[in-house]
Amino acid sequence: MTIAPSIWCNNNAEELASFYTSAFSDTKIHATTHYPHEGLLDFQQHLAGKALTIDLEILGTHFIAINAGPEFSLNPALSFMVLFSVHTSSDPQAELETLWEHLTADGTALMPLADYPFSPLYGWCKDQFGVSWQIAPRNVDSLMDKPAAYSAMMGMKKIDIAALHEAAQER
Repeated sequence: MTIAPSIWCNNNAEELASFYTSAFSDTKIHATTHYPHEGLLDFQQHLAGKALTIDLEILGTHFIAINAGPEFSLNPALSFMVLFSVHTSSDPQAELETLWEHLTADGTALMPLADYPFSPLYGWCKDQFGVSWQIAPRNVDSLMDKPAAYSAMMGMKKIDIAALHEAAQER
């Protein structure tokens, strides 16, 4: 058994899949199903032959984009967390900021990418398709337990995640 979030799309599932393929470096489209040409209900006739579902994987999470219509819309009550690791990237902050710029282009920043009491770098946004994303470095809060990392952060005008990690390793 698995859980796969489905994203209700207003006749733009292919555009959504293309957008996420360009936004996230590790995105795969596994399959696309299409509406049949016959047997559709009257209100579905305009969808004949168009994409019905797109099975995609973003950063290891399986999603299903459903091409439907304007009957339902997404809201920020459900959002997806994107957690960056300071250990697996040469410049995690730059990656985080690049993703943020991509997701907020034609979208909305609900909480701008900034320093908050719970995270030195965090952002919450709604992309152009209405999907909400929360973006933050993974385990940065644990670095704040290290006096050298905390001291390093207090001297930064712009949070440098790699420098925080390096300071946390110093004795």
